[in-house]
Amino acid sequence: MTTIVKIGGSSQSSLDKIHRIVEQIRDLDDHIVIAVSAQGKTTDRIDESISDARRGKSIDPEYVFQDLESMYGQLQLRGGVLPLRDGIYKMFSELPEQAKNMKRIKGFDKPVSNLDDPSYTAFLHLNGERLAAAAFDSILEGIGIDHLWIDFSGENFPLVVSGDYHNARINLEDSRQKATSLMADNGH
Repeated sequence: MTTIVKIGGSSQSSLDKIHRIVEQIRDLDDHIVIAVSAQGKTTDRIDESISDARRGKSIDPEYVFQDLESMYGQLQLRGGVLPLRDGIYKMFSELPEQAKNMKRIKGFDKPVSNLDDPSYTAFLHLNGERLAAAAFDSILEGIGIDHLWIDFSGENFPLVVSGDYHNARINLEDSRQKATSLMADNGH
């Protein structure tokens, strides 16, 4: 049997809370899928940073992702966490510049920026979950729990979709084939 566990943001606002969650789920069974939300108030701060960027204000990624930042000193970061973090932080620090790059889009009366594109802002919001999952991966690795971290923006994400971040359709047959192949490649 596979157990799916969804972990909300306030439940992972500190390293102690995450360790308590790990202890609770450790004995459930051998097949657990964990989905994490962005930590603490990260989503609210992402909203704030998008609004600030539209007004030309600079963005401090360490403020936006402060719940994760507070844990970094206590974690032994592994794998792709730091490159992921650095890439996301760079993207957020460049948001005010992106807001200045206006372009004409058919159907709009005035030029718009990427920050006016609902699909792009949805992608920005998902980066809170990506960083939370990366931190969870480091924690599980650090305490020796066998697991596989799947970044939904990475090549090893098994879900095959078409469309954009707001209006995607799942291709179940292709997703099953990709998941089976990925599991076999990773020895699971």
